[in-house]
Amino acid sequence: MSPIHLPPLGMREPGPPSKGPGFAHVCHKWAHGDRLEQRGARNLHYPVRVTTAGPSTTGMASSYTANSDFQRDSAASAIPQINELVAAVLHRNTDRAFTLVDYGTGPGSSGLALFATVINEVRQADSAREVTVVHQDLPGNAWGDLLTRLRQDPDSYLAGDAPPPVLAAVGSFYRRSLPPGSVHFGMSFMAAHWLSVQERPLIRSSAALVDADSAEELRIAADAATDWQEFWRCREDELASGGAIIVKCIGSLEDRRKSTSHGLLEMLGGAFQAAAEAGLISQQAADGYVLSEYPRTESEARAPFDAGLVRQLRLDSAEVHPEPDPYRAQYEEDRDASGYARALVGFVRAFTESSVRRYLVHHRAGAADPGQTVDDVVDWIYRWCQDRWSTDPESHPFEAWTLTVIAHRV
Repeated sequence: MSPIHLPPLGMREPGPPSKGPGFAHVCHKWAHGDRLEQRGARNLHYPVRVTTAGPSTTGMASSYTANSDFQRDSAASAIPQINELVAAVLHRNTDRAFTLVDYGTGPGSSGLALFATVINEVRQADSAREVTVVHQDLPGNAWGDLLTRLRQDPDSYLAGDAPPPVLAAVGSFYRRSLPPGSVHFGMSFMAAHWLSVQERPLIRSSAALVDADSAEELRIAADAATDWQEFWRCREDELASGGAIIVKCIGSLEDRRKSTSHGLLEMLGGAFQAAAEAGLISQQAADGYVLSEYPRTESEARAPFDAGLVRQLRLDSAEVHPEPDPYRAQYEEDRDASGYARALVGFVRAFTESSVRRYLVHHRAGAADPGQTVDDVVDWIYRWCQDRWSTDPESHPFEAWTLTVIAHRV
């Protein structure tokens, strides 16, 4: 197998020149149909940071649904808050329409039951309200998996007697995705920690941004702050008067000594180093990979609101709290190290593989059989992680803190 090499490392991953915000394509899927019908929405432009970097992720892979117990549990824990928020929106806003949006929807594994909760809450309070559901994500999202789940999953909100219209807003949530004042309730689960661009600091033996040196750390924090501001400025435009949004994403304690998935990304970084030692990739390639997800602290989450950057939004709460590890809990019960390793690697692979694969494909040079070589390296990396966790289940544990932010528009 030929080693994979990279061009010289820069601060960020090079990509095609930016063409500005571009298009937001709004699609309609008939409730019981099999096709997406483009509805010819006009361009939605919003002033955002212009960069020459590529995206940090192109969407979640198909394996995400089967390996997202943590994400589903985290989303489900928000149901009591969601019920209260929806009731408050219905009290503040008397529009006949009620538009519900899932920002960074993925293949839908986290949100289907939550959609049903919101729809039932709205219809019980006011049966005349016309509910519309919008799924928002990147073009590379597993849209086919989402549509299949909507049609076939018994928990789907389309399974009821009066399924609502369903739209898809395709693009980045760091740009405006929907018309101004059109969103009554927004949700975003385990998505807003992905940065808009792929950071590329030089970190050896870790794939975590929090392990960057102090100078790089300051720059990355500034980039993350800019993304966070743009996210909330876009939501400020989109939310209707009285509308609300809940955002749950990975978090970090203020001192950065504890942040979500740090141990997992150290293990992944170790796998890249091992791949270099095995001659599968160059040392430069091993040192250059990081996952561009940023675990924010509570103070970072509050910053745009405290600075008055989103004056039409009111911050109701912003909290970081620990989350249980379902994989560790199962291992403590059955002591099956091999099963624990398989489950943990399935989880890690589900949210990192698209990034790993894109990194290796985009930056490879001179591979004799590029497709097969990249596939082999990707499989080797995750197999290495699985072997290590199976041998030593105590190493590089999964620790998680969730940042929950709730805001409404005045």
